[in-house]
Amino acid sequence: DYVRMRVLGDPDVLLPGDVAARAGAAAAGIPSDATGLTAWSTRVAPWRSYLMAHLWYAAPVTQAWRAGTPEPSLRKDDR
Repeated sequence: DYVRMRVLGDPDVLLPGDVAARAGAAAAGIPSDATGLTAWSTRVAPWRSYLMAHLWYAAPVTQAWRAGTPEPSLRKDDR
């Protein structure tokens, strides 16, 4: 299904088992269990691939990444 969505450009693919999408759903206040997310997503059909993109963006891990958490320096002279 991921290939159908990303490579073939199918606009109506939902990946209810995707951990990041489920975390994003929980963060967005929509059902995050696979069954609940699948049922809820019928309201956005036939655009569920776009829902997936929004859920991935809403996932807490991407929220932290976008916050710009500084990475530790890898150069010896910066230690």
